[in-house]
Amino acid sequence: MKKKYPGRFIKLDHLLLQHPAFETLTGRAVKLFLYVYKRFNGSNNGQISYSVREAAALLRCSKDTASATFQELVEHRLLEPTVKGAFSLKLRHATTWRITLAPTPGRAPTNDYAHWQPTTRDGSTGGTAANA
Repeated sequence: MKKKYPGRFIKLDHLLLQHPAFETLTGRAVKLFLYVYKRFNGSNNGQISYSVREAAALLRCSKDTASATFQELVEHRLLEPTVKGAFSLKLRHATTWRITLAPTPGRAPTNDYAHWQPTTRDGSTGGTAANA
């Protein structure tokens, strides 16, 4: 029997899609997250290479904006840098990333995003109506 969808796909669980950590992302952050996730092959989590320059080209924005978008994904606990990138005369490599909702070899997903809480106007975390 032939498969309906022979290509690869990205699984986005409803628990993620309905969680405030995902719902409050900017459109740029959602797009970047999907493109980083696209590089996950089932066994390379923690070794997914994606540079700020690549992100800037994808998002059609400045490197500073792309860097801030990565930071947003880190703050929302969807991505975690495993090796920071560098761009110098001697060393040129992109940051490598771990997707917190995907398994890492020998380790189950950590789902760090599930512990994310929005920051209120006064800078505290909480998420209750009384704190907003």
